[in-house]
Amino acid sequence: MGINLLASLIMLFCGLVNTCRGENGDSLATAEISRTPLNRMTAHHSMLGREAALTVVGEPYRAFANYYLALVQRDELAVWDNQEVVLYRDLLVDSIKPEFLLAELTVYPVDWFASETQTYNNQWYQKLNIPSGGNLLAILSDGIQEPWSVSIFAGMLRTYWELNDDYELQPVASGLAGPVLTGGWQQIFDGYLVRSDWARLEWKLKGEQSAGTRQQHWDLKLGFRWFGITDLDNVLTLSLNRGKYESHSHSWRLSHNSETMLEWQIVPARLQTTRVIFAYGKYLPVRKLLLGLKAGIQYENRRRYVPSTGFSKHYKDDITLILHPVIIF
Repeated sequence: MGINLLASLIMLFCGLVNTCRGENGDSLATAEISRTPLNRMTAHHSMLGREAALTVVGEPYRAFANYYLALVQRDELAVWDNQEVVLYRDLLVDSIKPEFLLAELTVYPVDWFASETQTYNNQWYQKLNIPSGGNLLAILSDGIQEPWSVSIFAGMLRTYWELNDDYELQPVASGLAGPVLTGGWQQIFDGYLVRSDWARLEWKLKGEQSAGTRQQHWDLKLGFRWFGITDLDNVLTLSLNRGKYESHSHSWRLSHNSETMLEWQIVPARLQTTRVIFAYGKYLPVRKLLLGLKAGIQYENRRRYVPSTGFSKHYKDDITLILHPVIIF
């Protein structure tokens, strides 16, 4: 499950990109490329007669590159229905037989920089301590447990269509469901980088809707994480993320132009909670952007990590404040 598996995933990702050739031998360089929004670039392509795309997204808290390949070519359209529960239930059931593949390399720049600084330049890191307690870089971090990761996803992806006022078909929503295997060989504990092979297996269900300037999304994942460290208990994981945005409208309602995130980890043998993160972000429209702050709290109950001695023998509670700016393009 360690380095060999993750190296294979990276080779698969690179191989898919390097061997991507169209039916006439054209490469991704001549594919249809879009750059909307400003921080996203997507190159649509065809490989072996199947739909494919390479997407690159750059953000301070999460940057990624992924390659999508349709395993089955579908000609029929999925029609949108107001009974969302039924649509996503069917999507979840159908994901048992995968129809597309997604390989992704993800980096968390802010969390990686903060952990690199604390691990290898601790004197400079200490200069950012806050008199009332805590550290500025720790507060600005997003509570991610790894600086980067490689993942492979196999499941269902559907785009839902409906007729507009001009009786033209337009996409209004999309759904994604299936298993995702994620891993790496670095983790972050108590702000320090720790060398260890880890993996996480989850079942993912995601939905997105778009209507003019209004957008909303939700993402639910349930799985299991192997830390690859004998001093730590492996955990069941649950994460939920939802967001609702409208770039040309403002309201102080909690659900409007906002994002909510919940992460929960439990040791299955003892049903003990070892980690909970809850964060809420509120955004204001500025021109074509949304600017705001995300605030939250992170609670952990586990063995603490110290570089000189490793993980402690006793469990200790720890609470960290999360506060960082957000720009949504």
